[in-house]
Amino acid sequence: MKFDPTKYERSYRPNFELTQAFWWQQGVFASGIGSLVYLATHGFAVWPVWAATASACAAMSLYRRHQAVQINEKHKKLRGMDLVFTDFEALKEKIFPEYKPGMSYDDIKGTSKAVWLGNGFMWEKDQIQKLTEIVSGNLESLDLQPVGDSSGGFSDKTGEAAKKGLSAIHGLGEETDIYQPLGHISGHTLILGTTGAGKTRLFDLLISQAIMRGESVLIFDPKGDEELEKNAKRACEIVGKPQLFVSVQLKDPKHSAKIDPLANFEETTELASRIKCLMGPGDDDFKKYATAFATSIFEGMTMAGEKPTLNNLYKYVQSGSLPSLVCKIVQQLASQKEDYESNLRIALCTEDFPEGISGVNVLKGSMAVSRNKQQAVVMLSDFQKAQYWVAYLRHFLMEDDSRAVRNAASVVSYFEHDQEHLGKMLSSLTAGLTDLTAGEIGTIVNPKSHAPDENFLNLKDLTHGRRVVYIGLNTLQYQVAGRALGAILLSDLAQVAADRYNYNRDMEPLNIFVDECAEIANDPLIALLNKGRGAKFQIYCASQTIADFTTRLESKDKTESALGNFNNMICLRLRSAESMKYFSNNCMKTKINYVMHTQSTSISADNPMTASANSGERLMEEEAELVPPQVLGMLPDLEYFASLSGGKIFKGRLPILSEEKARLERSANIGKIGTPFERIAKKCLWIRD
Repeated sequence: MKFDPTKYERSYRPNFELTQAFWWQQGVFASGIGSLVYLATHGFAVWPVWAATASACAAMSLYRRHQAVQINEKHKKLRGMDLVFTDFEALKEKIFPEYKPGMSYDDIKGTSKAVWLGNGFMWEKDQIQKLTEIVSGNLESLDLQPVGDSSGGFSDKTGEAAKKGLSAIHGLGEETDIYQPLGHISGHTLILGTTGAGKTRLFDLLISQAIMRGESVLIFDPKGDEELEKNAKRACEIVGKPQLFVSVQLKDPKHSAKIDPLANFEETTELASRIKCLMGPGDDDFKKYATAFATSIFEGMTMAGEKPTLNNLYKYVQSGSLPSLVCKIVQQLASQKEDYESNLRIALCTEDFPEGISGVNVLKGSMAVSRNKQQAVVMLSDFQKAQYWVAYLRHFLMEDDSRAVRNAASVVSYFEHDQEHLGKMLSSLTAGLTDLTAGEIGTIVNPKSHAPDENFLNLKDLTHGRRVVYIGLNTLQYQVAGRALGAILLSDLAQVAADRYNYNRDMEPLNIFVDECAEIANDPLIALLNKGRGAKFQIYCASQTIADFTTRLESKDKTESALGNFNNMICLRLRSAESMKYFSNNCMKTKINYVMHTQSTSISADNPMTASANSGERLMEEEAELVPPQVLGMLPDLEYFASLSGGKIFKGRLPILSEEKARLERSANIGKIGTPFERIAKKCLWIRD
């Protein structure tokens, strides 16, 4: 149809055609009665005129009736739609084009080409034009609120009349399935929505599809949503591989899988940077000192052949264990020298043994000393042994300016530091480590040296078996520990991404879902968003507001850096003005039409009896946001606006993934459609559903 810029008609207005159809129908009755009267009194002389009049009235009544039905259907869509439930069988039909009932998963595996995002339509100029007319008109006349009820249904004591949000928004287009090609989701997706708007239910839908496509999935859930975990597990069962699902649960350590958050690193400095997450926000001198301490200790662990774990770090933070580490690393360095055996026989002076003590005695763990002209054997403590190895380092090894010697000297400096002052400087680190090492939580994230490593999950191995890992951080109960573990695991994941990117290893897609993302956001997450696409990471982050990112990252610049890496954005109902504006500003602007009414009167100055008046209408055009910020605060539950695939704007609504409720919904709908005669009667008589 050719666009006519001069044509303008309000799309949503009172149904005047219904009234016209009624009066044309009365004309049919009047003409029919008149024709019968004239037929009885005058015969057939004038009867054809009455018959023609009745036919004309009938034709106009049918025409207006048809228009009234169309307008009524438009109005009916504005009243909103009931919640829709779906199950995995219906989900298969949506995402696998070749699927037919009865087909096995192996028959359709690998045929999915797109992600299903529920039902909706593309949001364009026509929709914002209609929405502007609706909100500026009479909602009561459109049946969007009860007649005579200025409260919009909120005066109903039963609570049945009141509706959340403006249901009319989703009735402005013809609904169809919304699909996003798989090639477009690699640009990462940001999901914004206030509490209860539907973020987690959207995750249900996306996670289940990723599992059914046969891809690896990693889920970070700070809340510990049971339905999210249940649906992910059920999706694994649907594809016939329940063994793929692994659940790490802080709230239930006894039944939780175990995970090593420090498993992947190239340099020990990376491990120390992860430990920053345990010490809260800020970058003060205490945090810098603790980070430097952790760097030295982790380096010392690797030199001593110990596995870097949170538990081992906590052991050395407690100053009583530092002597054993000093002994291990200096002895390891010394044993690599050719003169090691001969140097052990040389007695070195220490604070406890000013007369000197040899390495032979230290290795034996005892030394014979003279007391009151009697020989006695003294058992050496770890502290006394460490004193000897410190002396050994300074006498025989300091000339070697290698990295290993420098790090050994760094560990020695902490050993010789005033222990009371050292404890104060490491107080924040000690508190953070206590949360992740004490009690049953410590058994989840701390591999033991005598336990086989394969019992602990390594994020690097996720794509080997296309695993599905759910990590319930339960930050409501374990606020510090949950946030810290999530942030540390994101840092570990950044190293996995670097390994995949640099060495082209295990390049299978990995879908990462981070609910309540601002709880655990950190610098490694920004790095993942920046470079994760090259490692085939597909990241979905959900948050309530933009400000949550700023609070967690402590910088608006970092927030902009993180948000700038999301190529797709899905917005459910929002209450934050900043977040509303952020989405709206990322949508293009358009122009809408409106009618300006003008009236004027004038009186002639020369002849006061002469007056004139005029009235006019002008079709005007003004610039408007394609998605006004305020509209994002008026969305009903599970409805969203989305900016996908390079800025295309969609309005959609989500189903709830629940097999039990979907089954009940199908049972309740049986018999509601009615016979063909009933459907026609409803349309002709304007019977509402």
